[in-house]
Amino acid sequence: MPPGWSALVPRRADPGRPVRRQPLRHIPADAPAVDTPLPTEQFTISLNGKQSFTEELHRPTPVAAPLKAFAAVDPTTRPQFGQLGDRLAIIAAGADVSGTNNQYGTIYRPQGLPTTGAATVHVLSQQNRNAATKSGLIARNDLSKADNSAGYVTLEVTPGKGIQLQWDADGNGQLESSKTVTGVTAPVWLRLVRDGTAFTGQYSMDGSTWSTVATITVPSALTTEDVGVFTTSHNKYVDGRADFASFTAG
Repeated sequence: MPPGWSALVPRRADPGRPVRRQPLRHIPADAPAVDTPLPTEQFTISLNGKQSFTEELHRPTPVAAPLKAFAAVDPTTRPQFGQLGDRLAIIAAGADVSGTNNQYGTIYRPQGLPTTGAATVHVLSQQNRNAATKSGLIARNDLSKADNSAGYVTLEVTPGKGIQLQWDADGNGQLESSKTVTGVTAPVWLRLVRDGTAFTGQYSMDGSTWSTVATITVPSALTTEDVGVFTTSHNKYVDGRADFASFTAG
């Protein structure tokens, strides 16, 4: 066991019934300091010495105001969020953010994107759950209303499909339009620039020289929008992790 950690009381599992995994609920006061949000520890759990599996536990590092965390995912999964200084981490499942699919985990700033402004983030890494796993920037009139909030724009990197700019062109709260730049993977910088209802998606490999994906129009965007970082694993039942740094908005 890592220093400062302890096992919970063993529990009996009835034959034929699944063993449910639970997120870490308690951290000792003398647990060692962490240097990354949601640090991971691995444990091997044995059942009567006949069967074993490896379990990952993620130590909570709470998200602080003015940022908030929100997830719209299948209830059988367990999204987790972490913050440490300017580092952010999200573990979340999600079928996708495209068309009728609006499943994602986000750490966001409410009303953080004004009529004229920008949001920037460094996507440090993303877990490759699918070629279309998405991690990046997300803006919406209300990010806590995943099913129907309009003014919807995302700018994301994927493991196998490059950089994508997606948007809601008709105000129905769904991402039905997109532009893509292939051949780019994380780590990468992303920037979403807003001027009224016009949004420009940009990316950079070094944080100083920027390339434009496209400039698009989102007629349903309100005067100020929620904006943040997000991830969706492109698998409804499987969590994926994304790590971010240097998120700014305003």
